[in-house]
Amino acid sequence: MSDGNDSFQADHQAWRDPASVVAQWQDAGAIDSSLLEVEVTGPWWQSLAEAGVTLLVSREYEHLLLALSMASGSPQVSYLRLPHPSGIAFDAARGEVHVASTRNPNVLYTLRAADGLLPRRDLTSKGIAGNVLMPAGARFLPGSTYLHDLAMIGPELHGSAVGENAIVAFPALGGSQRVWWPSCIEGDAGADFGLNHLQLN
Repeated sequence: MSDGNDSFQADHQAWRDPASVVAQWQDAGAIDSSLLEVEVTGPWWQSLAEAGVTLLVSREYEHLLLALSMASGSPQVSYLRLPHPSGIAFDAARGEVHVASTRNPNVLYTLRAADGLLPRRDLTSKGIAGNVLMPAGARFLPGSTYLHDLAMIGPELHGSAVGENAIVAFPALGGSQRVWWPSCIEGDAGADFGLNHLQLN
C-alpha cells in the first residue's frame, strides 16, 4: 500500500525535461526515433554546407520542428517537439525565428540564437553560444485563429489566420490585427471572420 511518498516522488520528478517545459507538453521529450531517420538522394548535405545555413522544417502531423545543418562539418539534425508546428518566418533584422503552433490555443513561438552562457562553476561547455537556437518567447492566441503560414512583411510579422479568413499582423507590443481579407467573405453585414470559409493558407 502506498503511503503517499510514491506520489510525492512522482510529482517531484515531473517536469524535469527542458523540452517538456518549453513546449508545455509533458511528453515532448518522448519521441519515436524512427521519425528522425532520413534517406538522402544526391549531394543534399554538401549543398546545405555550401549554402552555409541551418534549414528549419516543420513536420506538422509528427509535431516536430527540425533543424538541419552542416555547420560542424558533419550532418546535424536536432528537433523541438511542438504541437502541430506549421508556419516559420525569419526576422533577419532582429535575428529571430517565429514558429506557429496550430493547436488550441495557438502559440506563436519566438526563437533566438544563444548569445552567451551564464558563468557557472558546474558548467564547462564551450563553443555553444551563437550556435544554439533557443526559445525566447511565446504569444498565446485563440485556437479559432487557426494560424498557419507566417511571413515578415517589412519589419512586422504577419500570418494567415485561417479561422478568420484573413491575414493578421503581429505588432511588437502584442496582440494581432486583421490587415487584409478577400472580398469574397464580404456581404451586406460586412466581412465574415467568424467561420473558416476558404482555408486561407
